[in-house]
Amino acid sequence: MPISTTCSSCGVRLKVNDSLLGRKAKCPKCGEVLVVSEAAEPAVPVKPSSPPRRLAEPEQPKRKRPARPEDEDFEAGEGYAIASSPEVVQARRKHPVPRDDFDPDERAEDDLPPEEDRPRKKKKRRKKKRLQRPAAPVPSWLWWLGGTAALMLVVLLAGLFLIKEGHRDVVVLYGIMFAVMMPISVVIMIVAMILSSALAGGIEFGELHDVIIKSIALLFVINLIYLIPFVGGMLAFPFWLFGSMILFRLDVWEARFFIFINWLLNLAVKWFLLGLLVAALTHAHARDEIEDAVPGKPAPADQMREDFLDDIQRRGGDYDVDVNDPEGPVIRIKVTGGPFTDADTPGLKQFTKLRTLEIGSTQVTDAGLRDVAEATSLQALDLSRTQITDKGLAHLKRLKRLQWLVLTGTKVTDKGVKELKKALPKLQVTR
Repeated sequence: MPISTTCSSCGVRLKVNDSLLGRKAKCPKCGEVLVVSEAAEPAVPVKPSSPPRRLAEPEQPKRKRPARPEDEDFEAGEGYAIASSPEVVQARRKHPVPRDDFDPDERAEDDLPPEEDRPRKKKKRRKKKRLQRPAAPVPSWLWWLGGTAALMLVVLLAGLFLIKEGHRDVVVLYGIMFAVMMPISVVIMIVAMILSSALAGGIEFGELHDVIIKSIALLFVINLIYLIPFVGGMLAFPFWLFGSMILFRLDVWEARFFIFINWLLNLAVKWFLLGLLVAALTHAHARDEIEDAVPGKPAPADQMREDFLDDIQRRGGDYDVDVNDPEGPVIRIKVTGGPFTDADTPGLKQFTKLRTLEIGSTQVTDAGLRDVAEATSLQALDLSRTQITDKGLAHLKRLKRLQWLVLTGTKVTDKGVKELKKALPKLQVTR
């Protein structure tokens, strides 16, 4: 038997079968789910009502759903209420009826299949790509170290080439100067960086290991330029300026301030070293004057030669000098028949340009000839009537310039003369 009920959402009165009393039904007008009741008051909705649809819009005619046995008992005044009993819902789930005019908004929540019966889509697993770590970059100081080593190798090869071409003395001199300048310049440059950073408010030069390598590279080039005569100082300034800006990433003002501090430190160090040198020379000169004033101290070399020649003259001897030579060296000494012994022969060593020595009829023996052989510039030697033998004659083999030798009245044998001529084939011996 049909009963009357009212939709609480749109106010439409509906006639439904009394078997739906107390059950849920769906309003065919607005689609609201309500509980069927005999009361004249509108039924209380189960959940908050959705805003009503606009009534001004014309409704499109819908195709009637094919009749099903379950729906025959649910007649309403203006249409049919959708039964939502458990049996009907379960039957619709098992036997769904296709509809061309199906509207998702008209579908009740109970019409949705349970979550466990819904087909689940398989999620495709994405393979994680292995991220390749980029190779670690080569530290910058290694590049600068390699470049500096290559530059040093080039300079070394250039020096060896110049030595081979006959410029050995110049290369050695510049090499010593460069070896002294490099370590001092590096220390001064590091100190200049610290001072300029402190005075200028924090100039950044980089990490310490990078700064040391870059400083060595820059100073190596600049010190090579300083070795250029006359124009080395002027050519070095552009290398200082642009080298500091490029290597240490300084601006023009910072580079100029750093170069000025470095120049002041170099000037101070040069004056300090010059002062030490002058003090050392002055001290040495004063010490020599004090030693000269000490009694019994040997006279200087010139004075010793003068004293030796004066002694020769007192013994009846004589000497000659080379007037054509500006230095006026002694080239001849004659002491024939005078009191000249082996104790006097060491004085002959100081006459490096002595050509003729006449010491015949003296007390010279084989021991004295050892000192006579030190005068390697001798060309003529008179040993007549002395106490020499073949043993002492062997010392004369060192006199490569000796051309005349007088051995009259000595104990020298033919065997000794023969051995001497083997060493001095141009020697003429008088016996």
